[in-house]
This record gives sequence, structure tokens and C-alpha cells, in this order.
Amino acid sequence: MTNSKHKAEELIDKYLSGDCSPEECRLVENIYQKTALKRSFEDKSIDFSSIAQESWKQIHASINKKSAGIYTLWRWFAVAAAVIVIVGAGLWFYVSQPYVISNNPQVIAKNDIPPGGNAAILTLANGKKIQLSNDKTGLVIDASKLSYNDGSSVETQSDQGMEGGTISTPRGGQYQVKLPDGTNVWLNSASKLSFSSMSANSSVRNIALEGEAYFEVAKVMTMHGAVKSRMAFVVKTPGQEVHVLGTHFNINSYRDKGATITTLIEGAIRVTRQENKAENILKPGEQSILTADNELKVTPANIKDALAWKNGYFRFNSERIDQVMIQLSRWYDIEVSYEGEMSDEKFSGNISRYKNISEVLTMLSYSNAVKFKIEGRRVTVMK
Repeated sequence: MTNSKHKAEELIDKYLSGDCSPEECRLVENIYQKTALKRSFEDKSIDFSSIAQESWKQIHASINKKSAGIYTLWRWFAVAAAVIVIVGAGLWFYVSQPYVISNNPQVIAKNDIPPGGNAAILTLANGKKIQLSNDKTGLVIDASKLSYNDGSSVETQSDQGMEGGTISTPRGGQYQVKLPDGTNVWLNSASKLSFSSMSANSSVRNIALEGEAYFEVAKVMTMHGAVKSRMAFVVKTPGQEVHVLGTHFNINSYRDKGATITTLIEGAIRVTRQENKAENILKPGEQSILTADNELKVTPANIKDALAWKNGYFRFNSERIDQVMIQLSRWYDIEVSYEGEMSDEKFSGNISRYKNISEVLTMLSYSNAVKFKIEGRRVTVMK
């Protein structure tokens, strides 16, 4: 196999697993779109494998910079998807981008809704609220000043240092924040992170979280008399505490999820149930689940599922349409209603978080299990 063919295989593997960079994703999707747009969506005899083969040829050629023959592999059937969803019995559905919403009778739209973006409010210890710039991706906090992660300053009109505070994202918002101790946090939509003083004299760094966040915790040393030790880092969510020394992990504590899921990527953490102080030590690749009944259990984690939101994807894993719509409602800031009996189909696959909602709903509707109607910021799901 030529080197370019090997690279093309690696690229498609990365695309299907959601691990490719934005540039690599655009390469795969743009090539598929150019190929698929030559075909009619109304053609019931459309040959998806031939589209996959043609797309493979173009990807190979784009890497090799030369013409290439068709490399036929049924495993590349899945590349015939700019956005991929497996529904029910495992059939593959696709939609090219951009797509005219009115061409799909399963989706009725009086308007379209763009995806969420960078948006957050910082509340200082004195109660002052600062609307953070939507044009920036992150905030850097220390005890003397505030700045964005590109180095530009945040106008606070206050000479008070940042000993503590709260950063919150609205529905349809996300933001990154670097805390005074050097810890990096990615906040998902409809989430709130509160922190207390993180000075060198502190014995513990206390964090409170509502919603979902990914943490890369900085290792900070502190002195207790003549003894030098790592400063503890504690994240409190409803019903549990996570004790950290230095690690990477994700916590999903949305109330509408019915459970708090803590996923460890690197390091070690101790998860404590507040009700009876029951503890579990997590190892990398494990997650704890605190159920609505206050049961705390540890299971193997699907890291790609847990980090999909941070990497720019929705990732569904055999989920009902109401579970799918909960995630969409937070990111697109929509109200969801249902007409008639709810479909029992299960949806799995990857969807970019940066598409208009019409494209996402159009793709979901290709299962023929659900239909959608968009009116203002209300989406109605119909069977």
C-alpha cells in the first residue's frame, strides 16, 4: 500500500472516531459534499458505496497530489456521511452541507437557528457582573488582573483583585477559563463554576460546579509548617465531592440528566458521596455514576463520549430522541415539545455542534422515525 493510501486510511479512521482536527474534518466533508451533490436525493436507487469509493479516490488524490485509482474497501462505506448517524437497526443516514431545509418534508421550518458559541458572565467577589466578549474563547484569572487568553485585557472598572468569583455560561454558550492556580477549565453550555481563594496560604482549592466542565488541574505545592505538600483541589456538585491532586477529568452534573457522571482521563481522583461519605478511587479510563437514588458506582468509561462536547461534537450512543433533544436544547437554546407518541428508535453517532439546527434535524429525520417543526425558538418533535 502506498504511503498516501495509508495516510488516507488514517484520516478516515480519525474522522469516523471524531478525533480529526477541524482542517481534516473539512477535507473529508468537502470532498464528500462535492461527490454527493452530483447525485439526487430523490433517487431511491442511489448507490452509497460508489459515492464512498469516489470520495476515497479524491481523499487519496488530495494527499498524494496525483491521480489515484479507486481503493475499494467496504469499511469506507461510512465515509459517505458528512454527518453520521446510526439509527435503530444500524442503517447509515447522511446529509450534505449546506442543505435546503424545505427539500425535506420531514422538517418544517419557518426559520433556522444557528449553533451556540462563546458566551459567559463573570461575577466578581463584590457582586459586579462582567459580560465576557463573545469574540474571545477564554478568560485568564489571577489575583491582580483579568485578561483574555489572547492577552487582551478585560475592562472591569474595578481595582479589586480576583480572590474568588463565579463564571457562568448561558444556554447556547461555552467558555474556557484559567483559574488563579493555573488550572484550565472548559465550561459547557448552561453551566456555572464558582471558586474561592487560591492563594499559596490556602490548604485547599474549593470549586463548585453546576452543569458540565472539563478540568486540567494544575499541581500546586503548599507549606504546612516545615512540610511541603500538594494543595488539594475539591470540586463539589450536588450530592458528591471530587478530591484531586493533579489530573484531567470531566464532570457532567446537569440536573436533567438524572445522574452525575465523573470521567477520569489522567491521574487519580477520589469521588465521595455526600450522603454517607462512601468513596471510590477512579483510575484513568473509569467513570463514577451517582444516580438519582444516591447510588455511587464505578464503570469503564467511553472517553470519546465524555469529551465529545469539548471536541466540538454531539456524540449519541443508543439514545432516545428525548435524550438527544435535551442536549440540542441546551446548545441551541430552544424549547422542545412533542406531538403524539414518542418514537422508541435509538440514535447513535457523531454530529458537529457547529451546524445550524436545521441541518442536524434534517439528518435525524432521515431515519423516518421522527419529524420536526421549527417555529421561532420552539422545536416540535413528531412521529
